[in-house]
Amino acid sequence: MQAHHGEPNDKRGASMKILVTGGAGRTGRQLAGMLAAQGHQIRIFDLPVVDYTGLEQFEITKGDLTDQATSGPIVKGVDQVLHLAAILPPASERDRGRTFAINVEATRYLCDACKKYGAEMVFTSSVVVYGNSSGLVPPVRVDYPRQPVDIYGDSKVASENVVLNSGVPATILRISGISVPAFLEPPRPWPFTAAQRMEFVAVADVAQAIAGAVNNRKARGKVLNVAGGATWRTTGREYVRQVYAAYSAAGLDLDEPTFLDEVHEFDWYDTNEAEDLLKFQQTSLPLFLEQLQKAVEEALG
Repeated sequence: MQAHHGEPNDKRGASMKILVTGGAGRTGRQLAGMLAAQGHQIRIFDLPVVDYTGLEQFEITKGDLTDQATSGPIVKGVDQVLHLAAILPPASERDRGRTFAINVEATRYLCDACKKYGAEMVFTSSVVVYGNSSGLVPPVRVDYPRQPVDIYGDSKVASENVVLNSGVPATILRISGISVPAFLEPPRPWPFTAAQRMEFVAVADVAQAIAGAVNNRKARGKVLNVAGGATWRTTGREYVRQVYAAYSAAGLDLDEPTFLDEVHEFDWYDTNEAEDLLKFQQTSLPLFLEQLQKAVEEALG
């Protein structure tokens, strides 16, 4: 990735105009609020069909990033593009062409617009680019091979390559599975085996990591792993046991969990450089479990 020399528009600590694609999603909402509290002007972009309730204080633009004509107008006038928008599993696995149009070509259009208008980018990739890393020595470093096992992972590798080759000053964040402290239906099966290494990350810390990369010249040009840290390093079985215990403590007993039979993705990750640069690991697993229990109690009334 090319370094950005001269820093002509470095406004770290000053108010910036920031575009958040996928800004109406859970992470995007937290991120927008966090950045607005720091004094930045926020432009939210998302699909016309999503719910924008609670985002009225921000500039909202609606459209489809697969339409190349969309990228120029939404990037014009902004200092930084935080690119969160993507199609995720399981929807990403149904149509490779559609997934690549949304995740890869739309990223290419945004990079072209960033070059045209002088904006920088933070690109949210995923640890799924590593695929099945169970045979490698943990923790997984950013220089480990990218060997994705599904369409979504393939699209993230391709998108990373677009950003890396674009010449746009950018930071790439490979984000682990995101844990949300909310009353949600547990997946069946959980997307990992019972015995494999697991290190997820709290949604608030993901937002903090992305915010920490905004106009951060030390992070510029870097590829960084974003995961929860030492307290989150466990096994699939133990992670689910603790999540279910939080539900049980809130008064709800769940059905017996099921797991994958073979490792597909997820592991423990080397986040030392990311934490040093972005200062995002603020939610330990025990704290997350407390938040989850409280959220379930509130949902149950």
